[in-house]
Amino acid sequence: MLVNIQDYNYSLDIWSLGCMFASMIFKKDPFFHGKDNQDQLIKIVKVLGSDDFFSYLYKHGIELSNDLIILTKK
Repeated sequence: MLVNIQDYNYSLDIWSLGCMFASMIFKKDPFFHGKDNQDQLIKIVKVLGSDDFFSYLYKHGIELSNDLIILTKK
């Protein structure tokens, strides 16, 4: 949803459940806390890594703006 995919399926529910578990395990609520969608996405990529993120974008044919690509690769 943060990269503008409008398809909703069970994988979003699994992701949400994983974030809830991470929040409980690491005692950080919310686990990924961004000030807006772009900041939220950057925080997720910093924790999980950019390789899988860019593979996901490629698989679904999603293009990010150049400034967001640069921020997620840091």
